[in-house]
Amino acid sequence: VICKVAERLEAVRDPDQLLARVGAEEFTFLSRGRRAEAPEAATAALAQAFAEPFEIDGQPLYLSASMGMSLFPMDAHSPEEMWLNADLAMYEAKALGGNRAVPFTPKLRDRLAREATIGQSLQRAIRDGAFALYLQPKINLLDHGSLAGAEALVRCTDPALAGIGPDIFMPIAEKTGLVRDIDLLMIDLVGAFVATLRGRGQRDRLTPVVGNA
Repeated sequence: VICKVAERLEAVRDPDQLLARVGAEEFTFLSRGRRAEAPEAATAALAQAFAEPFEIDGQPLYLSASMGMSLFPMDAHSPEEMWLNADLAMYEAKALGGNRAVPFTPKLRDRLAREATIGQSLQRAIRDGAFALYLQPKINLLDHGSLAGAEALVRCTDPALAGIGPDIFMPIAEKTGLVRDIDLLMIDLVGAFVATLRGRGQRDRLTPVVGNA
């Protein structure tokens, strides 16, 4: 498959363009831009190389490409930085569902750096158990507004994540595989809270429902 992909890419390469395989299924395409629309034109040609299926052992195999673009010297001050920027943009294209080209921007780099920092802080918070349980009451409007239960909401108490709510850190936790650890901490917190209620004789008055809003 890799050889056939390389053949397709080589077929759309101009003589002054460089094509190289830099990973298991990752290629770098170096093109000298002559006008503002050159990057978009290049990625369109590369995407067209995947329009038709590849035939493998007599069977059609449909593939798509996730592409990241970086321009020199606008985006970078060295070839290495340009390549790393394009790599970041490529992973962003994958995260957006693939089969697209994403240009590198400083905002993308800053956002990914921030997500990495939050991810590190989340790992420390999980290790230290720095999460708190907040309750959002559930009201029964058919019973004169009586308290019917509560939704258990998670909040992180790590100082580095002050002001950063679950709407921000939970998607990052999903990306970094930390959701299960947070879920287990929440179960422990909810369990301890329910045990406290039962100790007060309030067993049937409040039914927590776990959430992360």
